[in-house]
Amino acid sequence: MSSPMPGPSKKRPFDATIISTISEPSKKRALDTAIATPIPELSIEDYTIGWICALQEEYEAACWMLDDELDGSETDAVNDNNTYVLGRIAKHNIVIGCLPDQMRYGPIVPQLEVRLDGGIGGGAPTPEKDIRLGDVVVSVPRGALGGVVQYDFGKRKSDGRFQRTGQLNAPPEVLLGALPEIKRRHNDPRKPDRIAEHLKLMDDMPGYRRPDQDQLFRADYDHKDGKGCSSCEAGGLEERPLRFGSREVIVHYGIIASANSVMKNAVERDRYAQDPELNVLCFEMEAGGLMNNFPCLVIRALAAAAYARELLHVLKPTKVSATAPWAGKMESLLEAIKKGVSDVARKADSIIRHQHSEEEQKILDWLTPRRQPGTGQWLLDSEKFQAWLSTEQQTLFCPGIPGTGKTILTSVVVDELITRLGNDKSIGVAYLYCNFRRQNEQTAKSLLESLLKQLAEGSPSFPEALKSLYDKHQKTRTRPLFDEISRTLQSVAAVNSRVFVAVDAVDECQASNGCRSKFLSEIFAPVAQL
Repeated sequence: MSSPMPGPSKKRPFDATIISTISEPSKKRALDTAIATPIPELSIEDYTIGWICALQEEYEAACWMLDDELDGSETDAVNDNNTYVLGRIAKHNIVIGCLPDQMRYGPIVPQLEVRLDGGIGGGAPTPEKDIRLGDVVVSVPRGALGGVVQYDFGKRKSDGRFQRTGQLNAPPEVLLGALPEIKRRHNDPRKPDRIAEHLKLMDDMPGYRRPDQDQLFRADYDHKDGKGCSSCEAGGLEERPLRFGSREVIVHYGIIASANSVMKNAVERDRYAQDPELNVLCFEMEAGGLMNNFPCLVIRALAAAAYARELLHVLKPTKVSATAPWAGKMESLLEAIKKGVSDVARKADSIIRHQHSEEEQKILDWLTPRRQPGTGQWLLDSEKFQAWLSTEQQTLFCPGIPGTGKTILTSVVVDELITRLGNDKSIGVAYLYCNFRRQNEQTAKSLLESLLKQLAEGSPSFPEALKSLYDKHQKTRTRPLFDEISRTLQSVAAVNSRVFVAVDAVDECQASNGCRSKFLSEIFAPVAQL
């Protein structure tokens, strides 16, 4: 569990289907194997827990976590191209499998009752929640929340509070029922530190050891680069007291936030962590796409392996049962996860497009209350409009006397652009309606800010240039200058293959103070098309 928000990792965090952990072999394993007790002969139906790994490194590590490894003859009749390792942890019979290299996410076995999802997450510490590197976070329901919140399926209201637009399932009750016993054992200083004992299995692997110190930078600190904090200044660190206790690992239970992208903005991270309705403990990228189709207990930490192993020791075998032979379940794994990931991505795109277009459509409907079917079609069918639409770096100028319907024609053009090009996220569309009554408000800078906002909202991913501009001025509580807005607009526009800008009543923009000429010179830049 990392307190500062993590950047892209060189090694993908373990995302096993039933249990995904991060651990490696220990010298103790050789002794364990030598003195292993004989295991009764088992059939395929006796295996009740599946452990699916996404990477070869995870596969090898998972196999070393077994108390006993069996010969695997039961898999001979399985009709697929995967290789499986069979074994035991505590009193549970486990199947470990590795997916093909091209799979991005580890699939879920929906028929199995026990499902854990473990891996690395980004911590969200607050003054009230002392979350540090190496701590464990476990997803548990709280109030109306099921334990995992898909925060990119919601929106932030004007008062700063987060409003959810969907609900994710809670973890399986059989796993939630085992948590009180784990808490009791872990919180009792008279009992052995079992999670620390499991962590010792990683002692021989320096890459998986807990770091000696946890450095937490202030949320507003401007990191030097995206490759780590080795060049960051010590003055940007938060002062954190030493933490004492009888346990090597601290476990937190509560809400885990999930999204389709990494949470990199520490200020935004703190908003979710301090939101009284959410109280997010950590962030990750995968659990949100699993919970409704494959309810699981989500564990996030460097010590996820140790916690998952302890959970299997606590979980009684009588509480776990398979509803069908695991071999039959494995055959449908790849198709199930492909469909699940595709459905989540499609739902996210649909919700985001809907949220972004509501305000735009409201404006268009307000502007054209008298518009009848076919209004402005002559303009859309004209050779000049078609040439403007298909040719880069072109300007289409439509003059007319007051009251001839230029504003309605502008909205017709905007509607046509959104309808025709809206599904192509590489094309940007923005529009402005100038008004001489608002000349004091509609400065060249404010007009550019409006265009920048629209292009950013229509972008498939939030522009980094705009994030950087925001972070810079948040520290000093200042507003950006005209040149900064201009550079950011050009940067955001340049990401698009084409950008269309429609401006109505440009003559109502002030000319005496240079607003009109200054604004037009900006939108006539090479990256824009008017």
